[in-house]
Amino acid sequence: MLEVIFVAYLLALFIVPLPVLGGTLFFSAGWFFYKKYYLFKNQPVGGKIVCYLTGASGVINVGLSFLLSIAISKTIDFLLFKFVYLYYFNLVFAFSVSARWFDFSHSIYKYYIDRTLSNFHTKEKKAYFVSISGYRKGAPFGFGAGLLQTFIDSGYLIIDDHEIRFIGVFIKEKIKLPANYEPEKLSSEKIEIAVPSLFQNFQAEKVILAMKEQFYPFKSREDRDFIHQTLIDRAKFEPIAR
Repeated sequence: MLEVIFVAYLLALFIVPLPVLGGTLFFSAGWFFYKKYYLFKNQPVGGKIVCYLTGASGVINVGLSFLLSIAISKTIDFLLFKFVYLYYFNLVFAFSVSARWFDFSHSIYKYYIDRTLSNFHTKEKKAYFVSISGYRKGAPFGFGAGLLQTFIDSGYLIIDDHEIRFIGVFIKEKIKLPANYEPEKLSSEKIEIAVPSLFQNFQAEKVILAMKEQFYPFKSREDRDFIHQTLIDRAKFEPIAR
């Protein structure tokens, strides 16, 4: 069924490209804003500040990435030669790289989260600044892009000799995984944990843990690997009670 819909979409794209692209943009924007509304509606009252900060951080990153891409494209256009297609290619390419690999607002984001956690201190503890997001399937789609975000929290993942704890704005819980369970590495800074019993009060089928300390997210790979291996080791020795 999905293959038929995809082929039909491609055919329509070749026949009437502008209406199809316009409709795609319209429905994509509608789905994007619906997901944000769903998240804000389900986010605990004490965690609304995290939604505001995450949204502001996203706007700052997109805006600065766009300005940087314009500057790079203009520079190449001025120093090499004027060619409109090269200019637009550089604009799209530079924006894509900048938006993915630079986190311009990470210091501001961390500063305001730390202010919210003013009574919390990480001295003499191995702590990592992270965000944790929960996802579940929901209408109108139940697969892939249809996953809806149910909550987002930011704070510190603390690892010591006895346990792994997450201390966030509204979540303060130990992290324990079933025996022999291995979380999945999604990217240089993200780990997916598909355990519904984790943070079960928020009805999430899986959570994604993202490192938030670096201006360059790809430089978080070493810390991500350490946390990933630690979660595997603790899952073996500290299984969830059944």
